[in-house]
Amino acid sequence: MLRFSSPFVFILLTLALPAQTIEVKLSPVMGMLNLLETLQGATGTSVTLRKQAEQQLPDEVRATLLNDYQQLRTEYQFIREGYPSARKVILSTRKLLMLAAAQATDLTDFQTRITGILPNQDMISLIDILGRLEPYYQKLFWNPNHESLASLQKQMTEEIPDILPLFKKAKTFYGTPWPASLPFIVNLYPIPALEGHTAATPYGNVLVCGYLTRHPQALEQLKGIVIHEMCHILYEEQTQAMQNDLDDWFKKDDSPFRPFAYSYLDEGLATAIGNGWGEEILNGKLDTGQWYDDPYIDTYAKSLYPEVKSYLDHHRTIDQSFVVKAVAAFAKSFPDALFSFENLLNEVNIYTEEEDPVRIQQIITTIRTSFTVRNSWVSSPIASDQSLERMKNGPATHLILVDRNHQAILSKINQNIESLRTVLNGLRISGETIITHVDADTGNTYIICILFNEESLPRAMEALQAAKNLDLNQSVIPIK
Repeated sequence: MLRFSSPFVFILLTLALPAQTIEVKLSPVMGMLNLLETLQGATGTSVTLRKQAEQQLPDEVRATLLNDYQQLRTEYQFIREGYPSARKVILSTRKLLMLAAAQATDLTDFQTRITGILPNQDMISLIDILGRLEPYYQKLFWNPNHESLASLQKQMTEEIPDILPLFKKAKTFYGTPWPASLPFIVNLYPIPALEGHTAATPYGNVLVCGYLTRHPQALEQLKGIVIHEMCHILYEEQTQAMQNDLDDWFKKDDSPFRPFAYSYLDEGLATAIGNGWGEEILNGKLDTGQWYDDPYIDTYAKSLYPEVKSYLDHHRTIDQSFVVKAVAAFAKSFPDALFSFENLLNEVNIYTEEEDPVRIQQIITTIRTSFTVRNSWVSSPIASDQSLERMKNGPATHLILVDRNHQAILSKINQNIESLRTVLNGLRISGETIITHVDADTGNTYIICILFNEESLPRAMEALQAAKNLDLNQSVIPIK
């Protein structure tokens, strides 16, 4: 018989589980890439920073770098299968470039991170463009504001313990899985000004955020922006099942306002949470001023706020009951939204014969000059199978820009889009004009701009702006 004189020793192993974190980082590589995007007027960039860059960068340097960047293809798209078409199913390699830039310490590190995302030829060109921009960016923007950047980074890091609980509650509200091991990263870049337009854009788990270096309340503004933009990321990263459920709940609502309540939901929720609920918790009182500089989003967010607050406070996740109330809130707030061009063009499919990426960006910029466009999708050429399929089944307004091959294109649309036959059959083109139509079955709005050349687009947008509302009894708007 064996005997053990020593007692058994039980060893308890404690695994150190990762805790959710929010990190504040600085990356001049991101600053430079963002500046190139800013110079070409991309969505989510600062108008104030663009004006400063145009004034401070030598004209020839700016023109050459911008032209080289615009000629470079950085965007290849891929689709998330199985997700509702109303959500962000089309993703882009540009997002991957932004994520890499936010993490990169220098251009060598950036090149290592983006290898395989772009063809080598394009990758080499991008690194070359950034290398030529670097001495100017460092001298004019990064180095003079590095002290301010470091100070705000330190201050914002100290606020993280107060923001983290809000992030966790927001995760529950959106029904979004987020591993504790994945940090949420705030990447700062300077906008050297006292006042002006800031911008913040989310990419994956990274928020690229500009701030006014001389603004006395830069920290307070940044806290609200961070919570707001975190909500956009949580909305985008909802589970596939949650996204399909949400899509189905909106489709089941029989209100004609449901597509607009749905399209504004992402921004409305982010504003209600970030600028309403979050601000109230962090500052001890609800902000009674303007929450968002778009009247639709500002009003919608405030109408959603009581229900949003209740769900967050009671740790509830968005459900069908919430969707029904959201649609009702939008309908009550905007009874004329069904016919307002300002609303109809807020989320828009753009169809054009133009296939040059630089010219397409100019088209989008022209439209944005007259209307606030939050989301846009461009399809070219107009009569392609892809374009016609989107015209039939795609969500949001369909803006069709016919500036060449008029008869052939309109005939093809007439053959394929049955609901447009009432306005296209027997149509004779006698001058530049706009034709509008609402499909009674789907609720889809079509705006066909018949232009004699591409330079007529600004006048077409001015005509829509002057008309203000779509008239069901008058489908033709002349372009003067």
